Amino acid sequence: MEKLVFPKNEEKAKQMEDYMRNQFLFAGVPKPERAHMQKKLLLESKYLSVSEIIALADYYYGQIEREYQYLAIDLVQRNVQRFTFDELRALIMLVERKEWWDSIDLWRKVYSTWCLRHLE
Repeated sequence: MEKLVFPKNEEKAKQMEDYMRNQFLFAGVPKPERAHMQKKLLLESKYLSVSEIIALADYYYGQIEREYQYLAIDLVQRNVQRFTFDELRALIMLVERKEWWDSIDLWRKVYSTWCLRHLE
């Protein structure tokens, strides 16, 4: 699967960085554009194994710009119903990297979605 690369927009990146109190660097891709750009990857991810999804999420989470962490979380969210409890626990390593209110809010959605689907 080809890796997604977000284009840089320095003006928007500066605005996003300021909003996030300069905690992270941004490429400058607003959410609607990012959602459009990552749509194909998310759709194709259903053909990947969970271990491939975890590896891909780890790859994107390791990128510098914040949009890639959002992509990684979206990738996991898209496939969370396929994860076992242990696989979901393995993602804690990502949750603890580059944590800030924005990513924690998104990770909360991942974990709550999984819990609601696995009430046992």
